Amino acid sequence: MATIAIESAQRLFLGMLTSVFRAPTSFFDSTPSSRILNRSSTDQSTVDTDVPYRLAGLVFALIQLLSIIILMSQVAWQVFLLFEIILGLSVWYQAYYITTGRELTRMVGVRKAPILHHFSETIVGAPTIHCFFQEARFLGRNIDLVDDYSRIMVHKSATTEWLCLRINFLFNMGFFLVLVILVCLPSSAIDPSLTGLAVTFGLNLNVLQA
Repeated sequence: MATIAIESAQRLFLGMLTSVFRAPTSFFDSTPSSRILNRSSTDQSTVDTDVPYRLAGLVFALIQLLSIIILMSQVAWQVFLLFEIILGLSVWYQAYYITTGRELTRMVGVRKAPILHHFSETIVGAPTIHCFFQEARFLGRNIDLVDDYSRIMVHKSATTEWLCLRINFLFNMGFFLVLVILVCLPSSAIDPSLTGLAVTFGLNLNVLQA
């Protein structure tokens, strides 16, 4: 996993560096320097640190989820059919969410670049701003840019919570139905010790959702 993360980050950085150095002059005229800086700093940092960590967590969570489903299916085969329905609904919810989430993530990057550009330009021109007593105007402009960025972040966080709420509800409802199935089955059909083990592992579903 570490090797894949390093290779991906290096290829992305080298490709971006080559594209910037070979870009025509018109590219720098139409593209703010803050947007280039944002791609080479924030986005590169995300690829270096955030993506490998999340990918490793995803692999671990998938292995743990499959282990729980297999264990519960050994106790009662009806549980396997129930989890197939739940996973199908989860995939549908995520496919419905990902279009909006991808667009909001792009808009967050677009709204963040002007903040960096305005702040860097303000720092460079601070003596001139003080000479003409324009502190209030630049401060107001900076606050407006931060407000625009915060609005998009609120919507992005709201869509993430929308997905998490429905996924949590699905898995909690699935665990409740599993308990109902285990209780309704006759004691001669299941092993009580395996049932207790399956229920104990089923409680870890809340941890996987987090």
